[in-house]
Amino acid sequence: MKPLNEWFKGLIDVFLESHSLFHHYFNRSDLKIKSKKDGSKVTECDLEANKLFSVYLDKTEISVFSEESYIPSYSKRRDLNSCWILDPLDGTHSFINKFPDFGVLLALVEVRRPILGFLYFPILDKLYFAAKGQGTFLIENFHDLEKIKYDDFEALKEIGERIEVEKPKERIIKVMLSKKKGIVQEELFLEELGKQYAVDTVRQSSCRRFAELLEGRYHFGVRFHPIHEWDLVAGDIILNEAGMNVRSLQDEFILYNTESFTIPSVKYFFEDYKLF
Repeated sequence: MKPLNEWFKGLIDVFLESHSLFHHYFNRSDLKIKSKKDGSKVTECDLEANKLFSVYLDKTEISVFSEESYIPSYSKRRDLNSCWILDPLDGTHSFINKFPDFGVLLALVEVRRPILGFLYFPILDKLYFAAKGQGTFLIENFHDLEKIKYDDFEALKEIGERIEVEKPKERIIKVMLSKKKGIVQEELFLEELGKQYAVDTVRQSSCRRFAELLEGRYHFGVRFHPIHEWDLVAGDIILNEAGMNVRSLQDEFILYNTESFTIPSVKYFFEDYKLF
């Protein structure tokens, strides 16, 4: 594993390079779309973005695990000290339908916990990033970074705006849910919550969910069914470093690079809006 400052600027350059790639495919009317074995969609842009990021991440001499690549068996990766976890295009449905709320999710995991995370919205031109113990930052008009000199993480922090989440002031409890409906445990939770509070809910893809939580639009988020690690790990460190808690439903920190590469459940909350 190479030192951070040897590869950090190059990684940010890859995010900048991906800007034109995403815009190119986003504006195409003949986008090629396939269905995966699980029925979800994948586009040629998913695959090209995966190639772009993976080729560079390989140079860091850290293993890369991506939604759009083969994940080795657990016996081959369980003893790894570090790994990258990548979702090269989270929100494929939005991308296909020309909505701008899709993004790239990338995290560096060390000893099964994230230490560095990125959330990039190419069309909205926003980059959120966080490092363990250093906070969460936002760069708007990210593509303008091509005109600015920066050399390392500390310099990028100076360019970005520090993000500290403030919970909504409304009395209505706003709850962020996953897109999947019909989960019995979720329905029971909302039914009980509704006995104590006026409740408003919304369902979003992972990257949009993280952004809206960071913007202080919701008091609480919960998912009662499994989530792939690439859909969660970057949001874990970005939200935690911004002042919001990300835990399992058992109130434990979430560990990554698991055997199934899925997390059974997750909740996002402020201490005084824990709810359960």
